[in-house]
Amino acid sequence: MMLEVDRQIVLAFYQRLQKVVAVLEMKVFGSRARGDATIESDLDVFIKVDTMDRSLRKKIIDVAWEVGFVCCSISFLVVFFLLFLAVFILK
Repeated sequence: MMLEVDRQIVLAFYQRLQKVVAVLEMKVFGSRARGDATIESDLDVFIKVDTMDRSLRKKIIDVAWEVGFVCCSISFLVVFFLLFLAVFILK
């Protein structure tokens, strides 16, 4: 089970991220989600958005670092697996 501190980080990240982009889906996975993380463990987050470009990617990363450094007394890496949702219209 995820620790409360990790839940708070994820919630803060989600709330700030929603100000930057419409998040279609967000999931936490890995050792922090399972509750068996070590001090060196990162926080693995999957986010799904409609479109992605360089500018938006930078904004997402900036939000992640801001939340990580505001919420934590230790630095850790937030790893994002961004799903690039491609819409194909067949005619």
